[in-house]
Amino acid sequence: MEGDPSKKDEVEQTEKSSSGEASGEASESEAPQSNIDEQIKELQEKIKEIKEKIAALANDNSEAAQQQRKALEIQLLELTTQLLSLMNEKT
Repeated sequence: MEGDPSKKDEVEQTEKSSSGEASGEASESEAPQSNIDEQIKELQEKIKEIKEKIAALANDNSEAAQQQRKALEIQLLELTTQLLSLMNEKT
């Protein structure tokens, strides 16, 4: 008889965790979509800021400005790649 109660407890625990996982999965499927949307917004804002910085340096022909523009253009390229990746993941 000692085995029966312990098996009953195991079954109850399994049922509880199964039902908990099912409800967790439903909320998790919604969360990643909004998380992706949030990341897309953040990347778009960063891209806009970098474009503004590049534009501000447009008339500066100094060596420092050229190096800064180059660094910003690399960042812009990386962020754009990340943005495209997230947009593909979203669809």
